[in-house]
Amino acid sequence: MKEFSGKRFQVETKKVKLPNGHIMRLEKVSSKEIALVLPIVNNDKIAVIKQYRPAIKKWLYEFPAGLIERNETPIKAARRELEEETGLICKNIKKAGGMFTSPGFSNEFMHIFLADCTVGGKQNLEPAENIIVRLIPAKKIIYMVKKGMFVNGPALSAILFGLIYRKDLPLK
Repeated sequence: MKEFSGKRFQVETKKVKLPNGHIMRLEKVSSKEIALVLPIVNNDKIAVIKQYRPAIKKWLYEFPAGLIERNETPIKAARRELEEETGLICKNIKKAGGMFTSPGFSNEFMHIFLADCTVGGKQNLEPAENIIVRLIPAKKIIYMVKKGMFVNGPALSAILFGLIYRKDLPLK
């Protein structure tokens, strides 16, 4: 039964039968897919956004991300979000992987990209977006992780993909 339907997600409840035969009441959040970009600038800096999140009333360190619109590919959404949120221009972009953000109650899937970028575009934020862009030396990113400055799963996953696929980055 659909409980709520909004622009970004829907909430529904229903009974489901689990593989072990147990029947449970599922509260599920259905969401559009998301594209996230780890922006690499000049092979030695990472563009980090500091974004205000009203649901938790905190500023978080993150990477550009947003909903994949109807008839839009994940890579096109990644390029669009990158330029809108940071003003950076993508020279080269590659899909690194993806993740379910909260599979215990949601089907939200995030595509994660690594992008080589240059400065020169123009930030074009939506009215509800409060974003500050910082170019952080890549070697400082792991320090920030150790100090607990990145506290969301998608950002941490993007950093992990950066470590795996971009051996040339001074992330260690």
